[in-house]
Amino acid sequence: GVTAISRDLARKIEASGDDAYPAENIWEFLADADLTHTSNEVSFVKGCTPGTSMRFCSAPEYLATLLKSGIDIVELTGNHNNDYGASNNASTIETYIKNNIDYFGGGLDDEDASEILYKEVDGTTIAFLGYNYYDTMLGTSAIATSSHAGANSYSESKLKSDIAEARENADIVIVDFQFQECYCYPDSDRIYPICYKSLSSPDQEGVFRQAIDDGADIVIGTQAHQPQTYELYKDGVIFYGLGNLFFDQTPWIGTRQGLVLTHYFINGKHIQTKITPTMYDDDMQTRIATEEEGNLLLELLKEARE
Repeated sequence: GVTAISRDLARKIEASGDDAYPAENIWEFLADADLTHTSNEVSFVKGCTPGTSMRFCSAPEYLATLLKSGIDIVELTGNHNNDYGASNNASTIETYIKNNIDYFGGGLDDEDASEILYKEVDGTTIAFLGYNYYDTMLGTSAIATSSHAGANSYSESKLKSDIAEARENADIVIVDFQFQECYCYPDSDRIYPICYKSLSSPDQEGVFRQAIDDGADIVIGTQAHQPQTYELYKDGVIFYGLGNLFFDQTPWIGTRQGLVLTHYFINGKHIQTKITPTMYDDDMQTRIATEEEGNLLLELLKEARE
């Protein structure tokens, strides 16, 4: 899900004196996997202090949250990584490299951003592909160019050719999208059913299903600040949005909810995916949801699919 260690979450970290504060209640669960991945949307910037705007940065010390969580792979499709300039995005990528964290879906330039990440675990090779759909459509500076860092751009032809290449070199192909988010910010802390659905405009279902049609096994939307529904489609599985992992959006239940996906592979085959609902409260320390909280979220996602 979305990781953005900034704003009010940064204030919580500063008050606690613990740079890994957001992960305190979930790090053991996250770090237990063979590979652990998140979409970190915010670059690390020296001298960063907690702000209040939609321009985000993280203090370099907050890398401790990712390290404690056992993050092996950071996705860079997010639209805020260049908020403090492409140079800070580039230096953040160098920090990931120094800490043995792989990345995909963005990079130091457009060529680097378009690279497919391959990881081999116990005889299964997994290909990770990531695209920023929405900022490509808008033509924003979030997208990498030949001269500056940013997110990987999207096109139908690029998606098709990339998946074909990945299919030749990997057993499993996972495609992640930074799509348009649903604005799930009602006037009170109440359930907002529309945002548990896939978006109709732009056509999220059509874009995500096309990736399966092109040969992907698993397609995931990593843009959503509120979890979205999921479906089995042909021989693949689609998760339209995972919600927040580490962020500060506490006023609404939808943005406090999240999903962690645990994919199981044996001998090059996708066996199953386990869905673990998560929550955070005003303390902004993400935790595994209680049975009641988890059942509510799963029922909302089921209703959104019907």
